[in-house]
Amino acid sequence: MDPPSTPDDEDAGPLAALAVERVTDTVEAMHSAIVTPWIRVAGHLPGVGAGWRGTAAVYAAVRSIGAATAGAAAHRSATLGRLVPVGNALWGDELHDRRPADAGVQTAIVEVLRAEESGSAGPKRPAVLLHGLGETETVWHEAGVVDRLLAAGHPVALVRYNTGRSVAASGLELADAIDRAGSTLASPALVGFSMGGLVARAALGSARGASLAWTDGVEQPAIITIGAPHLGSPIEKGVEWASRALASTPYSRPLADFVGRRSAGIQDLRHGAHGPAASLEDTASARDTASAKDIGADDEIATIAGTVMENPDGPLGRLLGDLVVRPASASAVEGAKQVVFGGVHHSGLLRDERVQTQLVAWLAR
Repeated sequence: MDPPSTPDDEDAGPLAALAVERVTDTVEAMHSAIVTPWIRVAGHLPGVGAGWRGTAAVYAAVRSIGAATAGAAAHRSATLGRLVPVGNALWGDELHDRRPADAGVQTAIVEVLRAEESGSAGPKRPAVLLHGLGETETVWHEAGVVDRLLAAGHPVALVRYNTGRSVAASGLELADAIDRAGSTLASPALVGFSMGGLVARAALGSARGASLAWTDGVEQPAIITIGAPHLGSPIEKGVEWASRALASTPYSRPLADFVGRRSAGIQDLRHGAHGPAASLEDTASARDTASAKDIGADDEIATIAGTVMENPDGPLGRLLGDLVVRPASASAVEGAKQVVFGGVHHSGLLRDERVQTQLVAWLAR
């Protein structure tokens, strides 16, 4: 199967331009909030109104020139190009909306790697790996997970998706991508890190809602999540409260607007898999797609959680979790197989030897 390309390189310029637009809008709005009371007092003086109109024109020029310059620089800069996943995390949903209608999907299986034949035991389960917010599939290579799975005989399919779009939309596109792969990914296990765990749940729910063939006879666990915020992330919940606080004064309200325009993907992390179903945008409104929370429990999902404290059962371990997701959220699947490892932070989960060993054990037939 030839891996489809993803639009990251093409998105570098538009994302840089969008960033300039966002920052300029915020600075202009704060400037306006500060000077407006003075203009009201001195507005009758000659030149005050014209001066402010001239300032507005300067901001308009900054938007146009800055966006064009940033866009051109991003196309030519490998460093800026590497920031595309971060930009997608912040504003990827809006970037998607600005793309041409025929631009195609933004969730794709970008690489399928075959393990050596496992002998008389037959082929082992393929693992479909889903990265987290603001990342790409390269995190699985960098953490050594790909090599570990291949060495254990498991084929690996690496997925890239626009993490700024809603979890439901990415899940729907992933379900279709696995369906198109056919026998290449027979009876797959979906392995999701952080946000990727939510997308995995959405993909299986979407596939079952559409009766896609790849869900027939899927072995258990069908999904393995690593540090996934099934009950939401306290960081996103804190950002939402901060946004409301900033909106309380006219001077900080532009900052509230800036924060409030964060992507649908980030906002989905506030609710996790148990919040209201995210919008499927325009992809398949008539499709009977199951919500992630409708996926069965029991052996359907297996969860791995971490805590920065060595004792994961202690009060600090439960409170701090891995500094991004608490164990109560990462393990919040009724009846699921669950493990919690102490002494590991969120970004270190994939590299942790215990996590990789547990992953291989759950994938084994």
